[in-house]
Amino acid sequence: MSTAAMSGGASGLLSRLARSPRFAGSAEEGAARDFCRLELEKSGFTCREIGFEYSEWPGRWGPPVAAAIQLVTILVVARTSRNGNPVMALAFAAAVLIALAFVSRDARRRWPLGFPFLRASGVNLEASRGSPSVWLVAHVDSKSQTIPMLYRISSVVLLNVLTVVAVVAALVQAGGYANVRSYWLLLSLAAGLAALPSLLCMVRNDSAGAVDNASGVAAVLLAASQLPGDRPVGVLITSAEELGLAGAR
Repeated sequence: MSTAAMSGGASGLLSRLARSPRFAGSAEEGAARDFCRLELEKSGFTCREIGFEYSEWPGRWGPPVAAAIQLVTILVVARTSRNGNPVMALAFAAAVLIALAFVSRDARRRWPLGFPFLRASGVNLEASRGSPSVWLVAHVDSKSQTIPMLYRISSVVLLNVLTVVAVVAALVQAGGYANVRSYWLLLSLAAGLAALPSLLCMVRNDSAGAVDNASGVAAVLLAASQLPGDRPVGVLITSAEELGLAGAR
């Protein structure tokens, strides 16, 4: 296939896949998956759909809840230290941060599939030709969020920095090395402002997801169609990637 023809094919695939938002489990996502199945069957693939159960809660509410806990931790450390109890503030911060480390590790590994709330159903499309040892993978679902990514990332980074600043300031105060009590109010205000983008970030279904990830699916479909017909290869089109990588898991 010529470069021009390949470019036209990619553009056509992208336009078809990004026709509408494709939230996990929606009819629009199902239509996009059906389109992928037809394209793969044209290229000689045997397709099957694999259903799975998962929880939408981590993908929807995990980031704002984590930001809220981090904000509350900073505020409690600031208030306790300002009231003259920096050692108690440090003990509280250590307990919360250690608990968060264990919970977040477990949440990343188990919650997308095992969390008991906001249960939902998803479907992966698996296509194979021969006995593949190589798989091409892309997710077909999309989502939008109320806060742009740059602000969300900035919020997370700032909260982490301010958490470290709060702990260091409490250590300085506890050791009597400097008078930092007058700065606690300023730190609390900064933490509140830094947390706002994360707290206000809600999952929506307003994006057609051309870049994320219709472009990836189009690339996989186009690559699969260009491979020699006798070459074993597999294609996996996953769902609910935007909700904790549930389909990939």
